[in-house]
Amino acid sequence: MSRKTNALKKTVKEYAWLELVQSGNIQKLLVSELEKYLKHYKLSSSGTKADKIRKISLHVLGADKGGSKHADDKPLNKATEMGQKCWKMYM
Repeated sequence: MSRKTNALKKTVKEYAWLELVQSGNIQKLLVSELEKYLKHYKLSSSGTKADKIRKISLHVLGADKGGSKHADDKPLNKATEMGQKCWKMYM
């Protein structure tokens, strides 16, 4: 199966979003995968791929105004030092 086919089959909860953001590997995801997260959390999906990555990163790291929640809908802990560095990367 192609990468795109596999991506279409995965649900939002099957991704390790915090790990993807902290490692920078979120950049390797397809736009359709990023949009899946944005749609699930009712965030705007407008803009470029970089815009989508920034929105997700801010949401995952809890830097958004709404008190971010993670894929399992449990509140995330404060961003780790590595997460903060990653967050700055997208600002």
